[in-house]
Amino acid sequence: MKKKYSKYVAYLFIALFAVNPLIFWPWAKIAYEIPKVWFIIRYMEILGVALLFFPTRLSKEKKDFKMYALVLAFLFVIFLSSIFGGDFNKSLWGNYYRQDGLFTYLHLIILAFIASALFKKTTIKLLFTGVLIGLVIVCSITILNAVLYIFTGLNIPNWNGAIGGTFGNPNFLSGYLVITLPVIWYFISNEKFLNRKILYCSFLFMQLISILLTKSWAGIIGIILFANGVLIIKNQKKLALLFLSMLSLISIGYFYLSNSQYPDSGKVFVAEARTRIFTKGILAFKQKPLFGYGWANFDIAFDSIDWPMKFENDVYVDKAHSTFLEVLVTTGLVGTILYLLIICRVFINLGKIKLQDAKYLVFILILYLIHSQMNVISISEEIFFWLLIGISTNI
Repeated sequence: MKKKYSKYVAYLFIALFAVNPLIFWPWAKIAYEIPKVWFIIRYMEILGVALLFFPTRLSKEKKDFKMYALVLAFLFVIFLSSIFGGDFNKSLWGNYYRQDGLFTYLHLIILAFIASALFKKTTIKLLFTGVLIGLVIVCSITILNAVLYIFTGLNIPNWNGAIGGTFGNPNFLSGYLVITLPVIWYFISNEKFLNRKILYCSFLFMQLISILLTKSWAGIIGIILFANGVLIIKNQKKLALLFLSMLSLISIGYFYLSNSQYPDSGKVFVAEARTRIFTKGILAFKQKPLFGYGWANFDIAFDSIDWPMKFENDVYVDKAHSTFLEVLVTTGLVGTILYLLIICRVFINLGKIKLQDAKYLVFILILYLIHSQMNVISISEEIFFWLLIGISTNI
């Protein structure tokens, strides 16, 4: 009986990736991101308890206990940095708009451990099927929102025509859509029947249109990166080089357009420009280089630096718009080294998985690591990172 029910635990875990991107609560003050965070926390608690009662279907793959040790060491450093950081209470629960504190992060680590326990080399297709279901629904809603905006002007919340769909924020939606592009490509590449291949291609077209509807520069860069990755997989190195050149030019343009001109230039000054955020972040890191300001305390680090000059009423910046910079500022050099070691080990372990489909997992990881340096990300994007950490422990 336990074996029968434990199979359903695995199905429930996969269902998370179909359902989570659809979660929002219109009546909440923070209607989109907080409900997704709440849903994942409750979901992980339920699955964790279920695994205690029905453990017989746990993966029998050889485990990488060094990865477990790195993850737990990183958690310890986060906790330590938060104790001696700027605001332990906020480090514990996260900021008002995201609830991205230690409590949430602990549940993401639980997600990785559950993925490690349930993953089998034969379950990638099932996992991707769950992702695909949620992805198609999200794209359908996004396109429908765009149609309503074009013909009725309805766009709630209003982002000047950019569509946020079930994420509320176009940048959050764009990030989720970009890192799941390899999932669609997996089905296109492995489908033998023409009618199904055409169907999957139509899903890919919907996804690309949805990314463009977000009006996100990071999304456009993500599309080019995806195309480049597909060409590399197909051994089209010359075309890949061309796409890389295009990516370089667009990246330069993105960096230029996303940054502001400063007061002495005589042009408009934008207080939330990437250059200002990154510069203040690095300068803040120099003040607390070892353990940083504590988890979820980037806003305190940002406020501690006056650059390029002091403002009496400055903007509120709660995230670094780059996961690497976020980790560097909030956990210091010690936390950053552990974080980079985790990433390196994920790449190494995914390379060891004797499965052709592992390349799609690597593809997702690369897109995540690049996109997450260009903008603030949703928890619906971040769970893929922890999913890959969990899967990579199975060597």
